[in-house]
Amino acid sequence: MPKLYFSGGNLKVPEGGQVHVQYSYGAVFKSGETVREGLADAINEGRLALDAIITHMQNQGLSGVNDNFKRWATRYMLVDNAGPSQEEFNTILAVLKLTNAGVNNAGLSIKVYSSKGSSRGYVTTYFGNSAASKSHRTPGMYNPGEGDMKSGVKGDIHMSVGGIKAKQLISAKLFVHEATHKFANTADFGEKGYTNDGTGAFRESGLTKEQALMNADSYGRLAVHFYRGENNMAQW
Repeated sequence: MPKLYFSGGNLKVPEGGQVHVQYSYGAVFKSGETVREGLADAINEGRLALDAIITHMQNQGLSGVNDNFKRWATRYMLVDNAGPSQEEFNTILAVLKLTNAGVNNAGLSIKVYSSKGSSRGYVTTYFGNSAASKSHRTPGMYNPGEGDMKSGVKGDIHMSVGGIKAKQLISAKLFVHEATHKFANTADFGEKGYTNDGTGAFRESGLTKEQALMNADSYGRLAVHFYRGENNMAQW
């Protein structure tokens, strides 16, 4: 398990985890067991999903990916029905591998916070010499979604209690989504890049294929739905 920061002392730690500071938004959580189990399950399924899809892509190559992969790549990466091009395949695999390496790093930290509005998770990008602590940061590029790349460093993965307590598919997708921000420099593209919990559809139309290939929610959906498809698990 990663090291974990909690906003209140009442949250219990997933088995094998470690709390080494108190992290505060001024909230004390009352439902520690639910959060504990939800977080452990989200991290576990997210890691399994990343491993499964990377293994499939590496073993099968572009010409050998199965219909389950094509189904979700078409839906969330907006590639052709026949599957991605070689360049698109390479991009998808590179993002997934960077993310997988990051979430399996012993130094990974996750911060759990009280839900604020509709926010379920985030990763902050820091520029210059911030006065804030520089621990647990990952060098990378900031992509605001408009093609204007800026160098910076990525902070910790933050997951809200609301996101953790959602259905396991959604909390696992959230974990992968945020991990791609931190370790693979993906972007958000507003409502056209976010997906609805119930149907999995993009909230608004207009996402391009080029954007989808760098869209964090697309990777969260692709990895988790592929994994669930391979294991005959519920998709919604």
